[in-house]
Amino acid sequence: MRSQYTSGAVNSSQFFIPQAIKTIIIINVIIYIFLEISGLKSEIFRMFGLIPSQTLFEAAIWQPFTYMFLHDGFFHILLNMIFLWMFGKDIEQYWGKIAFYKYYFITGTGSGLLNAVFHYKSAIPVVGASGAVFGILLAFAMLYPNRTVLLYGLVPMKVKHLVIGLAVIALVSSIIMKDSRISHLTHLSGMITGWVYLNINWLTKKKDKTKLYSFNQNKQNKINN
Repeated sequence: MRSQYTSGAVNSSQFFIPQAIKTIIIINVIIYIFLEISGLKSEIFRMFGLIPSQTLFEAAIWQPFTYMFLHDGFFHILLNMIFLWMFGKDIEQYWGKIAFYKYYFITGTGSGLLNAVFHYKSAIPVVGASGAVFGILLAFAMLYPNRTVLLYGLVPMKVKHLVIGLAVIALVSSIIMKDSRISHLTHLSGMITGWVYLNINWLTKKKDKTKLYSFNQNKQNKINN
C-alpha cells in the first residue's frame, strides 16, 4: 500500500524525523543488517521471533517484545519503517517522545501476545514491527480522522476510512488466508491493542477532569455558603 498525506506537523520540514522514531528506525536497521550478514537469521528468528507455543508454554516471555525488531527481507523493513515515519511523526510531536515510546511498545507487545493466544499451537516464528506500526496507524486515525491521504498516490480518502478498510482487510485475511506468509492477525491485533489503550487513557483523563470539576464545584459551594 502506498499513500501520501498532507501534514499538519509542528515541524514544517517534510522529511523531519523526530527522536523516538529515529531511534527505532536505527535500531531496526542495525539489527536487519546484522541478520543479513551474519548467516544467523534462522537461529535468531527461532530464539527472538514470536513463536506462540514457546511464548505461552515454554516461558519465552521476551519474544512478544523482541519479535518487533526482526524483519525478513528488505521490503519488509522498508515498508514498516516508512509507514512508521509517515504516520508516526505527527503523533510523536503531539504526544512527546516518552508517550510515543510507551504506545509503540505496548501496541507491538500486545499485538504479539494476542497473536500468541490465537495461534497458541503454532511453532512458526512471527517477526516484524507491523503490529506496532498498525497501532500507530490507528492512533493517527483517531487523532486526525479527516486528514486526506492519497492511496497509491492517486485515490484521495480520509484517514479514518483508510484505517477502517485496513482493519477489515486484516480481519478477513486472518480468517481466509491462514497459510499466508503475512501475519494479518498481527496487524489487526496492533489496532485492537491501540484502540483499547487509547480509550482507557482517554476515559481515565475524562474521569480525572470530572473529579476536578466536582472538587471545584464543592469548593465554590462552600465559599458561597
